[in-house]
Amino acid sequence: MIQVYRPETLAELFELLARLEGERRCLAGGTDLLVQAQDAPPAAASWLDVSAVPELRGISKEKDRVRIGSATTFADCAESPLVQGYAPALAQACGRVASPQVRNRATLGGNIAGAAPDADAVPALLSLDARVLLGSERGSRSIALGRFYPRPCRTVLRADEVILGFSVPAKKHLRGAFLRRGPRHVPGRSTLSLAVSAVLREGAFIELGIAVGAATPRPVRAPLTEALLLQRPWGAETLAAALETLQSELPFTDAPGASAAYRSHLAGVFLKRALAEIGMGTESAFGPE
Repeated sequence: MIQVYRPETLAELFELLARLEGERRCLAGGTDLLVQAQDAPPAAASWLDVSAVPELRGISKEKDRVRIGSATTFADCAESPLVQGYAPALAQACGRVASPQVRNRATLGGNIAGAAPDADAVPALLSLDARVLLGSERGSRSIALGRFYPRPCRTVLRADEVILGFSVPAKKHLRGAFLRRGPRHVPGRSTLSLAVSAVLREGAFIELGIAVGAATPRPVRAPLTEALLLQRPWGAETLAAALETLQSELPFTDAPGASAAYRSHLAGVFLKRALAEIGMGTESAFGPE
């Protein structure tokens, strides 16, 4: 028998998570659950609807970081001046997820907690050095998003914990780009997604984050490609080397309708486009292609 609870405060949510036995799952927008229920009934014995907990919603700037509540919708993230200014890649990702109807319901926390390889918000947050904020009756903790997924489709979230939100550095002059491609017959699913977040100065990268999703067992950063672009002077040879490095350093996988070779090629195309979007395209840097 499935039990559904609707706590109205964070303290009440913590108490329920600590008290309930068996598998319990938090629910906010419910969009992923609707998709999963088409294949099999929900497995959890207890569901906690957290949509009424005010502490889990909202976007704010706290000193040198921007905090986003886990129950904040994609639509709110995409339209937020704070997200647009300090996390432009995330704003773009949130604005391109599925359809307007889904974006008005789906939440950032649900997208991250689901641990799907093609979760569109994950590459954007990874490129921003985001941290996941977790809480329970035992206290709170913060963990780098890259460490939140110890292996594919798994998280470090404990049974009595809930994702409180996410925080990203509030960097000035940050530029960002997000690109994705997915099968037309499966809205909301991605064949490959790529996010870039960067600070530029006089035509060079000062800070840089590149992350890829959907095409690898779990979303990952591209540290070798980042290092190359940070260390070399910008030009046609550097761009060519960066594309080659990206395509060789990540473990691209096969999928129905998208081979590993295709995904590798698409990653190179997307990186080139993303760099152009943030002002480091071939034409702006060293003349027309």
